Amino acid sequence: MEISEILEVFRINDGVYKRKCIDEAVKRKDEIIPYLISILENVVSNPKPYIENDCYDQLYAVILLGYFKAHQAHSIMIDLLSMPEDIPPQLFGDIISKDFPAILFQTCGGELDKIKSLILNRKANDFCRGAALGAMVYAVVDGMVTREETLDFFGSLFTGKEAKEDSTFWDLLANCIYDLYPEELMPVIQKAYKDDLIDSWAIKIEDFEESLQHGKKATFDRVRMDMKRDMPADIHEYMSWWACFETEEESTIPFDSKPNITVISSTKRSNEKKREKMAKNLRKRNRR
Repeated sequence: MEISEILEVFRINDGVYKRKCIDEAVKRKDEIIPYLISILENVVSNPKPYIENDCYDQLYAVILLGYFKAHQAHSIMIDLLSMPEDIPPQLFGDIISKDFPAILFQTCGGELDKIKSLILNRKANDFCRGAALGAMVYAVVDGMVTREETLDFFGSLFTGKEAKEDSTFWDLLANCIYDLYPEELMPVIQKAYKDDLIDSWAIKIEDFEESLQHGKKATFDRVRMDMKRDMPADIHEYMSWWACFETEEESTIPFDSKPNITVISSTKRSNEKKREKMAKNLRKRNRR
């Protein structure tokens, strides 16, 4: 099977999971990586056709490149998430919150500067910045960077100038601090609640207090479980049960148990809907 044929199969979703094409892509990893990166470069250059034509090849590309731990793809991943804030949700939907933290971590090659730059990018979508925050959490638990250094960085981001008023950025940041055991930053967290930077619907102060009672080891063990789930050794285990795939040859998972991985088609979303969805994702991830 030619690389061009594999990529064409990935482009249009017909509701069938393409197991054989995924196997072929994995088998020809080194050969296909430049083509997958090229797809993402085209998306950054001109996202409109991918949105209007309901394309899926950008989804396969980011998942496969993350699975391959393709360090050469890291810059383009950052570029994707740095696009104007209404664009990434239309291209990637729930993948931003659910998958990009692991993708950014797996492709960074131990270098976190670009991830930090995305976190600091006030023009980027809140959930894209949240994915970068989540990648930092994984980097800490993996031993790539120290917890102390990361908490110092996270703790400096509550001045109120890092995002627009009523942004979800601080709620996402607070959840990531929760994931790293928040002991040293409790005064900062308490002040952030008083300053109305963190909303209790996203995470309550009691959640932080409960985390302190459980201890650092339990907190990190929970994040390691998340990492194992988000970075499985078997890519079929990861992708084949997405809700966009109605059938696939070897699937035994009932349809109603599949996660809702969809691309968001609307260009306008109210803050209320965005906040509601973010809260649901955060609670599912952090208090499962």
